[in-house]
Amino acid sequence: MALNCTVGGNPPYLAISVDGQPPQIVQAAASVTVTMPSRTSAWAQHTCEVVVLSGDITVNRWTTPPFTLTGIVLASGTVSAIAARYSKKILVFGDSLTEGFQTIAAVSSAANSVTNTDAAYGLRAALGAEVGVIGFTGQGIAAAAPVNNGSIPALTGTYNYLYSGVARSFASNPDLIVVCIGANDAHASATQATMQAAFATVLNGLLSASPKSHIVVAIEPGGISTTYVTAAQRAVLIAAINAAVSAIASSRIEVIDAAGWVNASQPTADGVHPLGVSNQQMVCPAAASALRPYLFSPGRSFAFY
Repeated sequence: MALNCTVGGNPPYLAISVDGQPPQIVQAAASVTVTMPSRTSAWAQHTCEVVVLSGDITVNRWTTPPFTLTGIVLASGTVSAIAARYSKKILVFGDSLTEGFQTIAAVSSAANSVTNTDAAYGLRAALGAEVGVIGFTGQGIAAAAPVNNGSIPALTGTYNYLYSGVARSFASNPDLIVVCIGANDAHASATQATMQAAFATVLNGLLSASPKSHIVVAIEPGGISTTYVTAAQRAVLIAAINAAVSAIASSRIEVIDAAGWVNASQPTADGVHPLGVSNQQMVCPAAASALRPYLFSPGRSFAFY
């Protein structure tokens, strides 16, 4: 089997897992050959999962997508089908922590920012749900990511697009949409009014675009670097979120505080971004526990005397 792709400058890496075996890590190219694991090669049917890992943030990732899958080439006489999926669906919007920036090492390259070791992707196994991960390093709710962070506009102008000019479909109506962004705005000392207006735009847009989804706004976790987002800056962010959600007054929106999901004792790449081990050991389990009630209805309990 082979994957046909179009790629831009310094394309991302792909994690390709056949039959549930350890993934093959390859950099995207015009044609990517998928190797059949010897231990499952005799099976009559096979599965293949392709995960696009985080790319190089130094190249434009908005007007010129660094990777597009254009086709799958199968051996003659074989047929394909979509594998069974989890019944629940989650969509996560965030920034560098969601993207998995520098989860391997403190080097800004496609090889060292690996999406499937971040906490958002880990929710798939932790909650038994399909998870879409949408995160861009440097992006804010109201602030665009700088040129050296991929030239991504603010979330207000991107939440409903895959990339420039290509609309995102919400037809599947995710069961849960998680919005965990604002650290970069707070770091830049954005005003409460600026962030509140931006959150209102995004949340109202999501309510309209995905009318069956529950939305959880997770206040950025903090706890790693009090110099990147100070206590005072975080307080302004919290006030902006609470004011926006209160004004919208929708029963489909909840706010949770992610403080404590990670702390300074956990290994980081650069004092701000958790390494993959920290995401797996602390951030993802904490996030899964906090989000589970919004994804699954509580079961009934009985007491007998």
